[in-house]
Amino acid sequence: MPGLDLEFHRGRVAEKGGGTAYVHGETPTARLLPRLLQGRVIGPVFLADRRAPASGRRAPALADIDPATGRGRLSYPRAERLFKTASALHDPHGSGYTLHQLRRSGLKHLAEKGRSAPDLRPRHRRERRTQPPTSTLRNTGIGSGQRMGVASSGTMSR
Repeated sequence: MPGLDLEFHRGRVAEKGGGTAYVHGETPTARLLPRLLQGRVIGPVFLADRRAPASGRRAPALADIDPATGRGRLSYPRAERLFKTASALHDPHGSGYTLHQLRRSGLKHLAEKGRSAPDLRPRHRRERRTQPPTSTLRNTGIGSGQRMGVASSGTMSR
């Protein structure tokens, strides 16, 4: 856990494309981390319930295994299932919340507290997406549910 900085409530993570970013936590999260880590200084922060396979096609990388217990890193689908189960009592629909909803609610609460967009951007960790102009999509028929095909005469037809 060399990327974990408990003093400044942040952790270094690898982004898509090989970049590095920091995820930030609030004080209550920082207070819970030592209990979660239980004195471990290397290995993944969140561990699965079972030991990781030692060999074979499903064996994880060595960095994804806790050397003391042999347990592997908690997968995203399993983390989401655990969170949905734990949050079902608080969900008006009774099905529990997703991790995506948790992340968005955290951003929403920070914005309601008066944080500016530049303050929220590092926590959002998403690049701006660019879309082609709508006229391009309209002219090609892409996005309208229609397919372009070739008629028997060799001309384009819809």
